[in-house]
Amino acid sequence: MQERLDKASEIGCIPINFDTADPVQQIKEMLGGQGVDKDIDAVGYQAATAGSSAVGGEQDEAPNIVLNQVIDVVNPTGALGIPGLYVPTDPGGVDEGSKRGALSINFGQLFEKGLRLGTGQCNVKSTTPTYVA
Repeated sequence: MQERLDKASEIGCIPINFDTADPVQQIKEMLGGQGVDKDIDAVGYQAATAGSSAVGGEQDEAPNIVLNQVIDVVNPTGALGIPGLYVPTDPGGVDEGSKRGALSINFGQLFEKGLRLGTGQCNVKSTTPTYVA
């Protein structure tokens, strides 16, 4: 994960390390208690809980964690972009809902804040080489 944080910093972004503290709180502290107007979830279904991405350790998958954090950090009337990969079924999902592609998100907060969402997969097939065995 450190390589990704370094790359974010290298291209002018402010890296947020969720292993060191709650990412929503980190962002709000940087912004004087405010959230952001727009956010992108580019993680998707295999999101992990804090501390579980340590080298050699098992990842604790939490498919809904990033979506709920994004809903929490975006200001009222803001927007969410969700190109992260979410699947209709996942036989290896961590619970029965995840196996059916049904995630528990804070829809009440999403609705109360009047947030807009855009979803859909990125067209990675046009830039990813195809290998034939």
